[in-house]
Amino acid sequence: MKRKRLLTLLGSVCLAVMLLVPLAVSCGPATPEEAAEEIAALESKLAAEKAKVSSLEDEIAELEEALAAAKAPVEAITWRFNVVLSPPPTHAGVTDEYQWFINRVEELSHGRLQMDLYAGGVLGFFGPEIVRAVGDNLVEMSSGFYGWVASEIYFLDLCGLYNLTRNLDETEAVLKALRPMTEEAYADYGALLLVTTNPISYRGGQSAVFFMTKEINRREDFSGLIMRTPGPILVEALVEPLGMAGAFIPWGEATMALQTGVVDGVLTTFNDGLDIALHEPASYAYCATYPYTIDATFICASKDAFEALPGDLQEIVLQVSSEFEERQGRISRDPGLFGYETYQESIDIAQSEGCELRHLPEGILEQMEKDALEYLDVWIAEGGPQVEKAVQLALAALEEMRKQ
Repeated sequence: MKRKRLLTLLGSVCLAVMLLVPLAVSCGPATPEEAAEEIAALESKLAAEKAKVSSLEDEIAELEEALAAAKAPVEAITWRFNVVLSPPPTHAGVTDEYQWFINRVEELSHGRLQMDLYAGGVLGFFGPEIVRAVGDNLVEMSSGFYGWVASEIYFLDLCGLYNLTRNLDETEAVLKALRPMTEEAYADYGALLLVTTNPISYRGGQSAVFFMTKEINRREDFSGLIMRTPGPILVEALVEPLGMAGAFIPWGEATMALQTGVVDGVLTTFNDGLDIALHEPASYAYCATYPYTIDATFICASKDAFEALPGDLQEIVLQVSSEFEERQGRISRDPGLFGYETYQESIDIAQSEGCELRHLPEGILEQMEKDALEYLDVWIAEGGPQVEKAVQLALAALEEMRKQ
């Protein structure tokens, strides 16, 4: 019995020794090589965790900086927008459209880019000074008609030649053909051309009109009369071939000049004539052109001011410029959709006040178109290669349109 207990005890001791030996070995000191590997692994893991913490600290700092910037009040950039045309009532629709441009920019920029409208030439820039002032950074943005700057950018007089185009599509095609040349010419002044469009005052398919105090029954009835015109090219290409003399009178004085007999007629667009009440002294208004003429409106910006804008604001200015051009085409085609008087509504107003809208006697309008085309040869001889290039581009655009 004792022997059996002894054997059992010995067996238990052996079992314990067998279990303890591996445990003792595993908890014992590792070899130097194993210890070095373990230390390196721990150090690597520690470094990785520290790197994660550092990265998170950088992200937190960036978020805090962005949050502070978002909370800080935005300092708006303000541009001066020079417009020579007068504010309401003389050019109500025109200045309304420029205000639309300004409001759209401010809307998309959330007020970061604002524009102050200076209408009626109050800043004192007229003619080519409109573009020069922009290039010299005296104003950030300006608008006008191409004919106003044509005394220096001579080929742009083409955009004031009535009767060259017969409809809005032709007018837009010619402006598109001339745009690269125009952009280069404006760039020489330090100006960026943003918009070139059919005049925003030409609404509802209207033509240019002779507001007259005398009745015209035949071409000879024009002979000896004096006509107020928007620019010199129209005197040579349109007024003088009809036997009239041209007179340049400031727009604000045109109605009084017609009323007092200083001039016998005023050549302008129909709605513009109504704006300054030309229909009151005039007994007749004769459609002087086809439904649309070339006399393009432009908007240009200082190249320096534009490039100083943040990239997103530059994109906004370009986007609104494109929207503005598209909007003017739609207004010309259907002004009623935009709350403007249609051409027929304008006619009704004039006729209700004693001014009758008439078409010129048969054959005169067609002869005026021929006179305009013949004048191009004279103009090329006077203007040189640049004018010749512009004429070729315009005529090629017209030829392509009339093939369709």
